[in-house]
Amino acid sequence: MTTLTGDISDYNILVIETWKPVNGYEGLYSVSSQGRVRGERKTRDRGRGVTAVVRERILKPHRGRSYDSVSLVKDGSKRTVNVHTIVADAFIGPREVGFCVCHENGDGHDNRVENLRIDSYAQNMKDKLKHGTNMEGEKHHKHILSEDDARYVLKMRNRKTCSELGKQFGVSPSTISKIHTGKNWKCLN
Repeated sequence: MTTLTGDISDYNILVIETWKPVNGYEGLYSVSSQGRVRGERKTRDRGRGVTAVVRERILKPHRGRSYDSVSLVKDGSKRTVNVHTIVADAFIGPREVGFCVCHENGDGHDNRVENLRIDSYAQNMKDKLKHGTNMEGEKHHKHILSEDDARYVLKMRNRKTCSELGKQFGVSPSTISKIHTGKNWKCLN
């Protein structure tokens, strides 16, 4: 057995990419073990007896904040799906109720089948904490106050009213109340 040392980019490694039909879109789309989605070759009726051949092509995924998605069309109906979901459905199998697709390395854009697994939502949340990808505090896209401001709000809980703190920070009293009750900024409680 040969042990490889050094940077992986120093080696030419053959990666075999296998393709399987996308569940529910057989003959229209395929998904690869490397996380790519391909529209299959098809003929389209252009009307008046004219048909056109549409060649196969790799779809360019929409890169969202957390995950990649693609739009799939069937019978004139368009549906946007996460790439990791269709990779897992094709290569790992169906999920039971209460289970989700998890990314082993915490990178939601790495949709290779070897990076995916089916697990519980609770385990997925533990993974997010481990990888630092959980959306809480200043990482949450809807945060209004900074972490220091939220700490101050908690510190002043019994000294000032929610209205007073809200006016001080230019937010509603309900925003302050949500910090006090732990609905927002749970990571500080």
